[in-house]
Amino acid sequence: MLLLSLIVLAWLPCIVHAKTCLMMYQMADNNLEFYIRQDFEELTNAPVMKSPDLRTWVYFDARNSGGGPLPNTVDANDMPITAPFTGSRYVTYNATLGKMKIDTQFEIEWDSDLGTTMEAFLNRALPDCLSNGYTSLMLVFSSHGGGFAGFGGDENAGRRNRKLLQENAVIAQSIRSALDTAGATKLDVIGFDACLMSSVEAADDYLDVANYLLASEAVEPGHGM
Repeated sequence: MLLLSLIVLAWLPCIVHAKTCLMMYQMADNNLEFYIRQDFEELTNAPVMKSPDLRTWVYFDARNSGGGPLPNTVDANDMPITAPFTGSRYVTYNATLGKMKIDTQFEIEWDSDLGTTMEAFLNRALPDCLSNGYTSLMLVFSSHGGGFAGFGGDENAGRRNRKLLQENAVIAQSIRSALDTAGATKLDVIGFDACLMSSVEAADDYLDVANYLLASEAVEPGHGM
């Protein structure tokens, strides 16, 4: 076994690395905002972000309750952001600046539990990744999870009286539509930084849109994976 391991390690540098597109749907418009902001900061500080083999897109929706700007992020004009977070936005990593940069900022409060909101984000990120050669596709969701009941929990004040979780079938349908529009077959990995999402009842909805599922079977702590 040791000899085999040494052979594999010696061979690894010869492998052609896939250019990976990491898309993150961070729904922080609920009581997980503090932790999801930490996840965003940890991600943007990670050394791997500087790799030319990684392209990163993030959808971020916060509570808009006086929280500060996203860390390590500049506006569309490459200027530091000082104003509190409002609306929802798409951000992407800019290697020249070494920071996340706002691609699209919405001043209105998007409902992140809608499949159309998710699909619109993927319709922006997927074509950009594919046209630039980032063909290994990974999509990660961060928020509450309910297993068979779905994912999400946008707690905007005007939405608290309706069901909080988006059904898995709706999420999968939105992903399928975005993949078809972009001319892609499947995601390589779909991940849920959320509770309970590796249940069979949840996983079977994603068979048609992803080759691998990365998720927790148990309840996660606030800081996630």
